[in-house]
Amino acid sequence: MREPALNDFAEVDLADFVPKIFYDTAVYREDSPTVHFPATDAPAALDAITAAGFDVYGLPIQANGLTMAYRKSLFEDPAEREAFARHTGRPLTVPSTWDEFRTVAAFFTRPAQRLYGTTWMAGVGDWATDDFKTLLASFGGDGHLIGDDLSLRFADEPGERALAFYRDMITDNPVVPPGTASASWDETASTFGAGLTAMSMNYHSMKLYSPRLGELGYAPVPRGQAAGPHFGTYMLSINRSSAHKAWAYRAITWLTSSAAQLEMAKAGLHPTRTSVYDRLVADPANPDAEFYRALRNTLAIGVGRARLTNYTEVSQAIAAAVNTAAAGRAEPRAALDQAARSVRRLLTAAGYEVP
Repeated sequence: MREPALNDFAEVDLADFVPKIFYDTAVYREDSPTVHFPATDAPAALDAITAAGFDVYGLPIQANGLTMAYRKSLFEDPAEREAFARHTGRPLTVPSTWDEFRTVAAFFTRPAQRLYGTTWMAGVGDWATDDFKTLLASFGGDGHLIGDDLSLRFADEPGERALAFYRDMITDNPVVPPGTASASWDETASTFGAGLTAMSMNYHSMKLYSPRLGELGYAPVPRGQAAGPHFGTYMLSINRSSAHKAWAYRAITWLTSSAAQLEMAKAGLHPTRTSVYDRLVADPANPDAEFYRALRNTLAIGVGRARLTNYTEVSQAIAAAVNTAAAGRAEPRAALDQAARSVRRLLTAAGYEVP
């Protein structure tokens, strides 16, 4: 990045990457790879990164973040608005807090009409972990689940409250369709697309399968005492054994450039550069402008994953606990305690020293 001769295909322009995305995805300390870069709001600057003992290991290419979709036809229907105001004493609006979200979801839950308030992804898989970590951050916990010091932050008190909130909407006072305890990203998308719920959350733009279901709207997911929707990003890197590092670097700078990302967005790419989002959101002819606006806002406040060599196994153990509690087979505290024991064993087996 400091060699002008290698930046002849495209300008790297680190400051143009969405800051949180860049630092979470591409910036590491070789001697402490579990540690995240401490400041993630300022535009990326190579000198500041290296001065803090970190380095850049790739360039981000695709950013996924949890966004909320909703059926505009329901939220704008005069009869629905009047009924909601009569029932709750306040106007019907797209929820911006989790308390509002639960109230709106309960209002639209009408099993006799095959309509439910929202979807959740409580099946055993990374999707359930992602649901939980979004709520965990909202309830004041560490959305990374595992602290940089390898403490089991997901099992702290905010995690118990987050999981109890999740369980309440799925089992205790359900506002979701039957089968939510086994739902993944795919089932969630198809359930919402069929018009069975008023709201949904996912990591890509959504579709309503019939024109009679009306128009689709997007917004950031609600927040609690804090905000931290889950995001995860892909990056392009150079293997240290590569025989053609210079050309690999040129390819990466070109593929992650603003011009290339703007073109790839036509095929559904989720950009990683601020300038590309600005163009997509401002384009009046772009049918996905509202989705990209919600995604951009999500990426500015989101929280990524813990930096673990065995994150997949750790996520699966947490997902099993989330599922058990959500389905009502265990209390949230007991489920988290079991997950903490499993995660501790997994981290120890992988060579980590857990405090």
